[in-house]
Amino acid sequence: MLKITTLCDNVAAVREGILAEHGFSALIETEDVRILFDTGQSISVVNNADVLGVSLDVDAIVLSHGHYDHTGGLLYVLRRLSRGGIRKTRVIAHPDIFQKKYVVRDGKERYVGIPYAKDKLESFGARFELQEKALRLSSNVMTTGEVKRVVSFEKGDKSLYVRDSGLKQDEVRDDQALVIDLDERGLFVVLGCAHAGMINTLEHALELTGASKIYGVVGGTHLLGASERRINETLRWLKRHAVSLVGVSHCTSMRVALKFAEALKEKFLFNAAGTVLSVE
Repeated sequence: MLKITTLCDNVAAVREGILAEHGFSALIETEDVRILFDTGQSISVVNNADVLGVSLDVDAIVLSHGHYDHTGGLLYVLRRLSRGGIRKTRVIAHPDIFQKKYVVRDGKERYVGIPYAKDKLESFGARFELQEKALRLSSNVMTTGEVKRVVSFEKGDKSLYVRDSGLKQDEVRDDQALVIDLDERGLFVVLGCAHAGMINTLEHALELTGASKIYGVVGGTHLLGASERRINETLRWLKRHAVSLVGVSHCTSMRVALKFAEALKEKFLFNAAGTVLSVE
């Protein structure tokens, strides 16, 4: 059993009370584990969980990377979980999650990193587990850890930087995804923003698990502004590997979503906030 409830996306499903917010978050439930993957930008996750009647009492929170639109809701979630007293919450992320991250365009820089200090989050119960490698969360759920970059048509975003002693290009090595093994059906992969590349991530998941196929993938694809070649190569890979379900969110753009819908037909899902997906 797998149930994925999208709690944050740029677009809201047609349901009264669901908030849209630039960002992504999904609650992943299997028979033996409940994971909150990313936390959106601010209040959307807590609000939408209430509207949907979903509990945020999870076994762990996994952060896909350190950008504000995936981590900004963390404090709101921790506050909700700590009502009545601070409770410890397992938060899994890459060691680079607290890097000072920026977008630089037209000579102007804008901070886009996690908006809270580590000690502030810890004061609300966050118990951080920071590591680069894949981590198993249950018998069939794991993180990818750092994703190998092997696909030639997937290039990094040149507008992203980190500040250390000075500004330098951010390769977003902290980008990771969540992988659920559905046995003979194949893998189901949940993407945060896919800064490593959607296909790089799927290839990495196959190599990591030894599985032979991808059953489904949902989440942010970071294809906003992608070239036609990259979009077409991505679709060719998905078709060639007979992926049964492709649900796009967040950093995909309407232009690319429409192209995916046209190409993938019944295999396509517009994965907006409030969408509930079940695989038995």
